[in-house]
Amino acid sequence: MIFKITFKVLDQGASLPLSYQYELSSWIYRLMADVDRPFATWLHDQGYDLHGKRFKLFTFSRLNVPKGGYNIKGDRMQINASFISFKASFLVEKAAETLIMGIFQEQKLFLGDKKSQISLQVDRVELLPIPLFGEQAYFRTSSPIVISQKTPDHNKETYLHPLATNFEELFWHNLRSKYTHAVNYRLTEALDWENDTFDLKILSAKEQIKSRLITIKAFTPQQTRVRGYLFDFALTAPKPLLRFGAVVGFGAFCSQGFGCVRVLE
Repeated sequence: MIFKITFKVLDQGASLPLSYQYELSSWIYRLMADVDRPFATWLHDQGYDLHGKRFKLFTFSRLNVPKGGYNIKGDRMQINASFISFKASFLVEKAAETLIMGIFQEQKLFLGDKKSQISLQVDRVELLPIPLFGEQAYFRTSSPIVISQKTPDHNKETYLHPLATNFEELFWHNLRSKYTHAVNYRLTEALDWENDTFDLKILSAKEQIKSRLITIKAFTPQQTRVRGYLFDFALTAPKPLLRFGAVVGFGAFCSQGFGCVRVLE
């Protein structure tokens, strides 16, 4: 399921960091872990423990701020708009849809890091339709896609450009791993990986592909930076896999706000 969540800005003129994905992800996890809410019970029944085996089959977009409703100042974004929004999508049973909607209703959020925050309140939560798929679909990233591999000494991650030689191989490996996990939890159907067709085509020209370096856990000893890319692409794959990627995201760190996409008509 896909939701559009609209915030009312309670302190217009305040600023938040450009790297806010980790803090927004942490807020979503706190809402999901609230034991007083039925969705936490659903997660437990599915075999998830929010403090151990985390539910990661979700993603979310960057914040949508109306044109003219913000100013960029260094690594900060001053919000002058009255309302901002983002999209979040979760792979859950249909019976859990209303449970997900319930965790967001009327919630407040102080979004930001130790340097600056903005005060927000959920104004409305809308359920959006999941697109119908054939065996080919065209996508545009709503948040950066991250594909990485270990350096030869295994001490660092190398973040791959979409035009890198082995990007496609690692893209499919990551998606297959997530899909297999979902099959094991009976959240989607099994596929014939040996005989089905799988193809990735990058549609954006090299100069159109945008790199984004995002700081995770800013101003803490665990601070790190993750690089992802914004671009358009086409996939040929079985319908269930295209639908799966549209909901849970493509690439790594989707539950931290990476790999979210929208379908191009």
